[in-house]
Amino acid sequence: MVNVSTVLPIDLNSDISGRIALEKLPNNVKELRFRTYLHSAFFNALEGLRDTFAMSGFESTGCTLFGEPGVGKSRLIRYFVTEVYAKPEYQSKNDLTPIPIISIRVPGKPTINSICEQILKCTQKHYTPPSRAGDSIRLRVTRVLQYLNVEMIIFDEFQHLLRKHATIRTADVVAFIKVLMDEHGLSVVFAGLPEAQSLLEEHPELSQRMSFAKVDLYPFSLEEDGPCNLRDFVAYIKSIEANFNDLGVKIFPLASIDMITRLYLATLGNPRRIGQLFNRVMLKYHDKYAINTQEFQQVFSQIKRMAINYLLSLLR
Repeated sequence: MVNVSTVLPIDLNSDISGRIALEKLPNNVKELRFRTYLHSAFFNALEGLRDTFAMSGFESTGCTLFGEPGVGKSRLIRYFVTEVYAKPEYQSKNDLTPIPIISIRVPGKPTINSICEQILKCTQKHYTPPSRAGDSIRLRVTRVLQYLNVEMIIFDEFQHLLRKHATIRTADVVAFIKVLMDEHGLSVVFAGLPEAQSLLEEHPELSQRMSFAKVDLYPFSLEEDGPCNLRDFVAYIKSIEANFNDLGVKIFPLASIDMITRLYLATLGNPRRIGQLFNRVMLKYHDKYAINTQEFQQVFSQIKRMAINYLLSLLR
């Protein structure tokens, strides 16, 4: 299992190691926070990213990674990138740190220049391309991609290129991404909200390149079939229970039918909400040997109220 708090040689959309004072957290709280649970949908999505990365250099290809907020897109991306950077061939050398993957966020007002600026910012501590008067920012990006032998670019918050989100025309940005893929043999990941799929439908020349793998993440459900179903949800909760025990804090059985139903109602099956619940539980009781149902209920009630308020806001 990859620890997603591992320090990476690149700034992955504000690196975890740089923006969280890890030393402030008790060890078992920190460990629970950064452990990743490989339920089947997460693993299938990870396989899609692995396969897409494997094709880099052979042809310009890509995949989409879509899902509602909180379903684990960012964690999946970080898990995947950390896994790649752990490989021997991508370890730092005396003269160069290999940068096979970079991940950038599509800015709120996306332009070709702003995309290029994000790429240069991500790689600036490893290589600053020589610049002469009159050199365009596109040329500088080309030099960076070639020098660092970048194989994949992940475009997070891809929905910012949608007409209803962007305040400016973005067709030229889409065309620029296609050119980058073709000129450098890049594999590309578009990550964002499900509605971003409609943008690709407007650009068949790009959507064809992005059809190598279609990766989707969902909230858990209580349904018997489909992605992130009841079986996956139970396995996910059992993994959390096992991690509590492994970290020296015994917690009561969490995977009973009654408790699974209650957990679903309190978190709406959203992995981020589930994580927030159990991170709070561990933070509150990290120095205890065991957590009983009454102690768990104190934290559970707070999360449940938040979920109810969220549902009410949707109905207004």
